[in-house]
Amino acid sequence: MTGEILEVSRGVECRTEHVPLGVVASIVPFNFPSMVPNWTIPNAIALGNCMIIKPSEKVPLSVGV
Repeated sequence: MTGEILEVSRGVECRTEHVPLGVVASIVPFNFPSMVPNWTIPNAIALGNCMIIKPSEKVPLSVGV
């Protein structure tokens, strides 16, 4: 993921940089047991982070890694 450089006025730049956070946690609720991991895992891994998933105790096998 590349960042952006916006020139907000003459001689003034606004920069955005995307850097990995390191470790990312995802707490999966019981009412969306398969959707939340599918939303969070690809984003965390694509940006170079490590992922920890805590599934719901009501449906623990839904993560099924």
